[in-house]
Amino acid sequence: MDPIEIIERSHRGYHKYICIYDKDVHVVYNDICHYRWKEIVEAATMLSRTELGPKVYKINHDYMSIEMEKIFMFSPSKYEYTNLPNIDSIKKRIAKMVDKLHQQKYVHGDLKLCNIGYRILFDDGWEPVMIDYDTIISFNKDHELCHLIKKDKEMWKRYWVKN
Repeated sequence: MDPIEIIERSHRGYHKYICIYDKDVHVVYNDICHYRWKEIVEAATMLSRTELGPKVYKINHDYMSIEMEKIFMFSPSKYEYTNLPNIDSIKKRIAKMVDKLHQQKYVHGDLKLCNIGYRILFDDGWEPVMIDYDTIISFNKDHELCHLIKKDKEMWKRYWVKN
């Protein structure tokens, strides 16, 4: 089956191709070092396990690709899914999601609305999820983590104030 859309991105010296299908998404990385690939896989796996990101269906280390759940994106002009609540409810749910990420000792590093989507739940509800594994960083030292969490939250507040 051919993808509906292919998006190409260059990021920090490597390329990624996002192949969007009807029910899932495949992201393929090219020209990426082994260490960086390992970090991306760790972030994708953590987000999937904690339900903070798309469910990861398959990781192929030979082709450096990740097959994952298709997520709907927030749109500035309209929502793809019309049953989303008001903007204050969206902000609260995203804030809880970000707090949960920080409890896992990770920071996103590029927290903005275009890196957050949502999944539709069976009960006609929805929940926010993070995408863009490339910028997620794990920290074990508490003092470094506190500084980065503060920076993540400040970036998020600035984004919401501007928009």
